[in-house]
Amino acid sequence: MVREKIDSPVPPHTSPCVSHAANEADSLDRNVFQRTQCNDQFGLSIEDELFLDLMDKDVYMDEANCWVAPLPFRPNRPRLPNNRQHAVNRLASLRRMLEKKHAMKEHFFNFMQAMFDADHAEPAPVLSPQQVAIYGLRKAALHGEKEHSSEARQFVMRIFYVDDGLSSFPTDEKAIAILKSTKEMLAESSIKLHKIASNSRTVMDAFPPEERAKNLVDLELNVDPLPLQCSLGLTWNLQSHTFTFRVSREKKPFTRRGILSTVNGLFDPLGYVAPVIIQGKALVRELSAEQAEWDAPLPALKEKQ
Repeated sequence: MVREKIDSPVPPHTSPCVSHAANEADSLDRNVFQRTQCNDQFGLSIEDELFLDLMDKDVYMDEANCWVAPLPFRPNRPRLPNNRQHAVNRLASLRRMLEKKHAMKEHFFNFMQAMFDADHAEPAPVLSPQQVAIYGLRKAALHGEKEHSSEARQFVMRIFYVDDGLSSFPTDEKAIAILKSTKEMLAESSIKLHKIASNSRTVMDAFPPEERAKNLVDLELNVDPLPLQCSLGLTWNLQSHTFTFRVSREKKPFTRRGILSTVNGLFDPLGYVAPVIIQGKALVRELSAEQAEWDAPLPALKEKQ
């Protein structure tokens, strides 16, 4: 509270003018860092909310127990003209020209075959929007929770990343129970849970061989050693139950670009090898601060580091 008194000379029959001002800025710093119940919630963008509203309203299960979702187009989008007939006419014109010019036809076919052989072109695949597929997977989990366990729903909702699930369980029995419950729950929505891999032979023996991971289908569980398994970009050694990191033996030039390529070439989302590569990251930061050229050879002192 500020109290200000104006001392300017005034006639005797008037009283001094007093002004008041209140400053609430002092209370702001006490509320900025207070946690509320909304702190741990996901903040959806306007487009996220439009997408979820569209899915919740128009997703349905068809006669084959498959979830059918609309394409997530924007509302009131401009309609593009149907140019199919124009494309068909162009194709017919090309065919007529090639039938008349045999040398051009042979050159055309050889060129296109070379493009396919070099993987520079391929037949257009059937598009499947990833966001819609993930929504359908979660919809199947919510739909089947009543007849199955809530643990199966949580396994899909919290453990799955896109279409892969990677988790750990305290016992073999717990793992088998949740996997079987999840498998039955998703099967009701025509979703097949397969490519199962585990460091426990007991868990893998509880499922048919065709439902195991590709490199485990023909494995004799009681005889053969367990191989390496790639899961979510990590190389998992099933035999020793450890993560293995593969380092490229290619020798990169000792430049700023080469060091950055070497450091970032090791995929380590969980930070297991951070103590090993931290010195390389520190060197990259130092070179960035010095604004070193990307492809200029670095001094020998840096190479010792």
